Amino acid sequence: MRLTGYVVLGVAVLVAVNLYAFVWGRKSLRNVYRTSQVDRVRESGKKKKKAGVRAAVVRKRGPNRFLRMPRAITERTMVEQEEDALLEIEAFTVHGRIRRGDNLYSSLKRVGVNRLLGDIIVRTLDHLYNFRRARPGQKLKIRLSQDRQRLLGFEYQASPGEIYRIVRRGKKLLAMKVTRPVVTRIFELAAPVKSSLWATFKSMGEDGRLLAAFTAIFSWDLNLYTDVHPGDVVRLIVEKQFQGDELIRYGRVLAAELVGKRKRVRAFWYRPPAGSGGYYDEQGNSLHRMLLKAPLRYKRISSLFDPKRMHPVLHVIRAHNGVDYAAPQGTPIWAVADGEVVFVGRNRAAGKMIVLNHENNVRSVYMHMHGYRRGLKKGDKVRQRQVIGYVGATGMATGPHLHYGLKIGGVYVDPMKHNRTRRPPVAPKYRADFIHCITPLSGTLGSLRTGDKPIRRPAGATVLKTVKKYRGR
Repeated sequence: MRLTGYVVLGVAVLVAVNLYAFVWGRKSLRNVYRTSQVDRVRESGKKKKKAGVRAAVVRKRGPNRFLRMPRAITERTMVEQEEDALLEIEAFTVHGRIRRGDNLYSSLKRVGVNRLLGDIIVRTLDHLYNFRRARPGQKLKIRLSQDRQRLLGFEYQASPGEIYRIVRRGKKLLAMKVTRPVVTRIFELAAPVKSSLWATFKSMGEDGRLLAAFTAIFSWDLNLYTDVHPGDVVRLIVEKQFQGDELIRYGRVLAAELVGKRKRVRAFWYRPPAGSGGYYDEQGNSLHRMLLKAPLRYKRISSLFDPKRMHPVLHVIRAHNGVDYAAPQGTPIWAVADGEVVFVGRNRAAGKMIVLNHENNVRSVYMHMHGYRRGLKKGDKVRQRQVIGYVGATGMATGPHLHYGLKIGGVYVDPMKHNRTRRPPVAPKYRADFIHCITPLSGTLGSLRTGDKPIRRPAGATVLKTVKKYRGR
């Protein structure tokens, strides 16, 4: 019996020691006293000090390594983190684009994303973006789990500088809007012409937008689709606008040059301290004329202005009061000058026709068109080089071409010989400023020696300094 009593006493002592070590831990009598004070404060009903005392007591109690985080919660969090990591490893990304006539759901369906995930995307971004505003060409990117049942991420590019994203954080999906600043950089470009202008610009790593800007600069004096030959050289100084590393658009062409076997032409952008800007040659003469040299990009001239031409269909002598430009059907036709539409419709042998009125009692006529610009009607105002219609073969025509006629004072004149009036040159009082502005650009164009390889490099310090000085105008 005595032995049994000793055993019971020993077990009781061990239990007491374990309770003290693992339940009360390192809690001192002082902490116990403070805890009892907190209990009395809670019961006293002093609401204003209650939260502060509670927070203070929690801070004074100190950490308790046994009560810091339940083991079950820790294990569950680690499991979730491991699951998320595995999902990211096994995830795959699909890319899509909004097409004409599409909405978000049809675009997602095309890349294999079900409607349920589409609903999740719409709800998550509902407070940031309304997908009813979706437009053709906008890009989207989706990250999915391997079974395509779980959304891991989403990105929607509403514009180059406006991106909406969904990211996963555990079980939550977070929505955000990201904006990227536009940065303007200036580049120097040069390349020899080997086959065509298009191939030349591609060799410099540029696209059709820059080619269109280049051709527009010289469109008053040259037809760059017939006046450019292999062996010619193209040189430019141009602004490019980036968001991150992505080219968003081209800025202004600051200087351009075409060096050919027949002649060399240069253009410099200049804006005087007072007035609007434009392109000028090195002598300060404006490149901008009242009329374009040609109203379209054509392959060849099939018939010239001739008062006594033999008609190709009727086989009789009949005046040909214009110039025929052969071009593929559907080629865009431009207004040769600012003006007003006075006629749009069919006119017997002329087929589909447009007539524009311009200043100084000038009228331009466009015949045998395939169609008109959508919505164009009598009374509309048009700008120079604005598309008004498309090449066709309507009316009495032997093939796709544009008949372009020009009337001055009600009388037809030869468009190829008409004296096309230029805009005024640089004013004498701004002449010194103009020379100071273009001199660094002119020197840089001359230094772009291409040889057989194209040049594409950031602009030098001299050009950057000049542009910085004049950019504010």
